[in-house]
Amino acid sequence: MPPTSPKVQRYQSTSLLSRLFFSYADDTMQIGNTRQLDQDDLLELVDDSRSG
Repeated sequence: MPPTSPKVQRYQSTSLLSRLFFSYADDTMQIGNTRQLDQDDLLELVDDSRSG
């Protein structure tokens, strides 16, 4: 199994409250406030959340 990306690990290691209030995405939102987001700025989906 390949190593998990730090972007995925950040979401998986957050508490329930962090997930409810989306605080795990604060860094992404701060970047989006200063410039247009690139694909590299976004959190990666865990395998269970991918379609198809």
